[in-house]
Amino acid sequence: MRLTTTFKRDKNTSVQLQGSYRGAENTAVNNRNAMYILNAGASRTILKGDGTLTFNIQDVLNSRAREFTYNGPDYTQYSFMQFAPQQFTLSFTYRFKQGDKVDQPKRKKDVNSNFTGEDGGPM
Repeated sequence: MRLTTTFKRDKNTSVQLQGSYRGAENTAVNNRNAMYILNAGASRTILKGDGTLTFNIQDVLNSRAREFTYNGPDYTQYSFMQFAPQQFTLSFTYRFKQGDKVDQPKRKKDVNSNFTGEDGGPM
């Protein structure tokens, strides 16, 4: 099961949470523990809309791991596997010439079109 939600604190700030859960599985020879993951991120628009500062954490709870127990006829084997470690990212994006600062390019006239706006189209 996955769940993602975004909260807007104000027009310049947003926070996003993503959670994932995989339930435990028990079979005749295999027992797998449940796995849960929580990621979080936040972004803020700065510099009058020209920049964005973003911070995110992958695996907030440091729980992205799998645990297995194998039950063989003569043995029991325990296995633990940690996927990727926690990851923290801070980034800054600067946008050159945004919004009304950019001159909109002029549309080129389609020379292959014979439409003049009058009712002279196909039958």
